[in-house]
Amino acid sequence: GERLSSALERAGGFTEYAYLKGAFFTRESARRAQQERLKGFIDRLEADILRAQIKLAEGSLSEDAAKAVKQSLTAKRELVRKTKASQATGRVVIVLDSLDKFKGSKYDLELEDGDTLTIPPVPGTVNVMGSVYNPTSIVYTQGKRVDFYLNKVGGPTPDAEKGEMYIVKADGSIISKTQKGKFGILWDTEENRWVSGGFMSARIEPGDSILVPSKVTRFVWKREIKDWTTILYQLAITAGTIAVLY
Repeated sequence: GERLSSALERAGGFTEYAYLKGAFFTRESARRAQQERLKGFIDRLEADILRAQIKLAEGSLSEDAAKAVKQSLTAKRELVRKTKASQATGRVVIVLDSLDKFKGSKYDLELEDGDTLTIPPVPGTVNVMGSVYNPTSIVYTQGKRVDFYLNKVGGPTPDAEKGEMYIVKADGSIISKTQKGKFGILWDTEENRWVSGGFMSARIEPGDSILVPSKVTRFVWKREIKDWTTILYQLAITAGTIAVLY
């Protein structure tokens, strides 16, 4: 079958305004698989809610334990509500390059019916979302890093889960604080050198989004909810539903 590079050649290639790092490729088979994962998550979460409701109905819990379960149920029902409001996009992360380099690369996919590719112009902003004082879009400044943009929105709020911050790159790929700069340093691929500061020193590019999740747990009995939220967040990234969930 025809490959993506062939379709791009037939379309005349890229214009001078094309922002290749922001390419948005979708596939219907991927959308169906992502939506099925969302459905499976909802089914598991609703089963968990049902088990908790049965425990409450039995009346065997202490007053404190019953209160904890009720608060747990409230949080889980909210997760179910948000997940049901989300729709998978079918986005598949691809890395575009000049046609001569892109042709034959692992991202030069064989096309399927219904595939779409959108290549935007270079965006002028960076998004900062989640538990920060002023979630908004900031004008992109070349060479600036995570700490610069967080400072622009007032920084994380007291209920921010600072250890689980993420960068959603314009191409849909993810950089998390847990995987970047384990020893407080990271490799800058553009400058070809080590930089100190770990995640906070990660370089930000046009169209990137910085997400700061909220703490879902402040007490031991809420740890289970935190686990569910982490799963949901990772699932949201895969399914392209971050805007709805956060």
